Amino acid sequence: MRRFAGMVIAAMVLFGTGISTLAQPGPSREGPRWMGNRDFGLVRMLHDPSMRAKFGISDDQYTKLRSAFLDSSKAAIRGQADLKIKRLELANLMDADKVDRAQVDQKINEISALQGALMKNHIGTRLVVKETLTPDQLNKISEWRQSQARRFMEDRMQGRMGMMQRQQRPGMRPQQPPPPEQPPAPSKPGDSSSQ
Repeated sequence: MRRFAGMVIAAMVLFGTGISTLAQPGPSREGPRWMGNRDFGLVRMLHDPSMRAKFGISDDQYTKLRSAFLDSSKAAIRGQADLKIKRLELANLMDADKVDRAQVDQKINEISALQGALMKNHIGTRLVVKETLTPDQLNKISEWRQSQARRFMEDRMQGRMGMMQRQQRPGMRPQQPPPPEQPPAPSKPGDSSSQ
């Protein structure tokens, strides 16, 4: 029973800390859940010289942003790895027959500190972007992102509609009203079938 209670508490702690990490940055498609993906898209866009030219991003701006994203990604990788280790350690503490509450509290504090560091790293990178780019460049990039998101959603919806149409089977289609019945043809005088 104690082991079950310990597992429930560990699950609650891990679930609670897991929600807050949704806002944490990360270096790749695996790491950033939703906030970091914005920055990842910006990094990919900055690697394209034609996109840099489109938004008027100078070589100095590009160098500064690239360096900031690289440093942020390295810190995020380390932070995410440390966070996973601390969560494993917490789960191990919670699996003990006699849980040491002081050690659990200490581990929770360590996890919270790592999450805070990850958030500071992410926000710091976003601030570098805001400090490096002009308001006009930021507005143009924001409008471009919104148009890309709209286009993505439209393409996705069209793909789903096409998939739904392909998946329909004759038995699954809405019932069509039956064609109206034709009245029987009038019989002709002298027709032997009518007698």
